[in-house]
Amino acid sequence: PQPDPNERKTPNVNFVDPELRIALNDTAAPNHKAVEDFFRNLAINHEVMPETDGADLKYSSSSPDEGALVYGARHFGFQFMERNPDGIVLAEGGGNKRRVRILATMEFSSKRKRSSVVCRYELDGRT
Repeated sequence: PQPDPNERKTPNVNFVDPELRIALNDTAAPNHKAVEDFFRNLAINHEVMPETDGADLKYSSSSPDEGALVYGARHFGFQFMERNPDGIVLAEGGGNKRRVRILATMEFSSKRKRSSVVCRYELDGRT
C-alpha cells in the first residue's frame, strides 16, 4: 500500500498499515487499548536520550534498533520528550503530557533478549 499523503514523516519509520491507524484512532475498536499500550511501552522502555536541535527533537541511542522503536512510537503519537533522574515525559495524542516515574530498569541483554521497566504513571498513579 501507498502511504497516506497526510501521514506525518518520521525519521527511521517506513510503515503503512491503515488498519493499525484505525485501531489507534477509534476508541471503540476492539484492540484500541492494546495498540495504545503497545506504543506507550515503546515510548517508555528504552535508554534513549532526547536532543533538541532548534525546534527539532531528535533521539540519541546506543543501538539503532532502540532508536528506531522510539521513533516508531513517536510516529504513532507517543512522543518521548524528556528524561530526568526520576523518569520521563511523554506527549500523547493531542499534545497531552504524561509524566512517567521509572521505578526499576532491567537493561537489554543478549542473554534475555529483552529489557524491562517498572513504572508509575504520574497522572493516575498506576504502576
